[in-house]
Amino acid sequence: MIENTRIYEIFRRVLHQFHNGEKLGTFGVCSQGWLRNTEQLFYRDYPSFSVAALSSHTRPDLRASRQNAYQRMFGMDLNHGTDDGQPYPYVRPEAANQEFVSTFEEFLREVWVGMMHLNATVANPTDTMKLATLANRLSDMFRSRRQVGNVSREELFAVSMMSWFHLALETASPPLEVLRDLKADMDGPEQRLFAIGQKVGLPAHGLSKSYLDIAEPMSRILSEIESRIYNDVNNVNALYDKNIISQRPFPPSPEADMRVIITHWSIIAGRDIKARKVATT
Repeated sequence: MIENTRIYEIFRRVLHQFHNGEKLGTFGVCSQGWLRNTEQLFYRDYPSFSVAALSSHTRPDLRASRQNAYQRMFGMDLNHGTDDGQPYPYVRPEAANQEFVSTFEEFLREVWVGMMHLNATVANPTDTMKLATLANRLSDMFRSRRQVGNVSREELFAVSMMSWFHLALETASPPLEVLRDLKADMDGPEQRLFAIGQKVGLPAHGLSKSYLDIAEPMSRILSEIESRIYNDVNNVNALYDKNIISQRPFPPSPEADMRVIITHWSIIAGRDIKARKVATT
């Protein structure tokens, strides 16, 4: 979700201009340290035997490796390609979770039914067995891709990198010095990203707010699904009833996360998850 904002490509341009001139102005000591650390962490090849050493002669392009992992896990491509608008080239895997999107959207719809009928005077049509079955299907998808540790190193690197950039944008008071030096210390992480993208000539995605807002709730819910928490019909009601004590030991509640996901997934996908399916003949 975070990478769909084009955040990786935008900061790549920031680093390029930082190293090759003063088009972006001058940077303070703390900003220079952050930029150099970012380059060292995410825009270079790691030493051999490092857990993050993912590039080699057989896969020289880290972005292509991430695209391959996203396709394997979620059956999804990024919403952008190369800077000139062409599809980004990468090896498409033969085994991928192509049914993730349709299954996940059905899962979201069933949770929304539960939310809407929680306090209704009529019979609640929420199908907890269906919810548990859909959760089990999603869990099986993830686990089938992870056999014997497959994709684990790629996931660690991608999540660490996107978390690094997300934290930089989310840090509100005071903002990171690099944001101030980039004249991007306004309110809202998406506004900061828009400002930086404009400075380097590469616009952030127009739905960046939804991508940034959905990222953490979706990460928590999918991690719980993969852990098989919601395979049990006795646990799924925590997804739509905020009064249920869930197995999560920290806030926000699963119900609060699901509301955010349903809202922003509908915006991102362009499909109203809150609308009931209509049978056609």
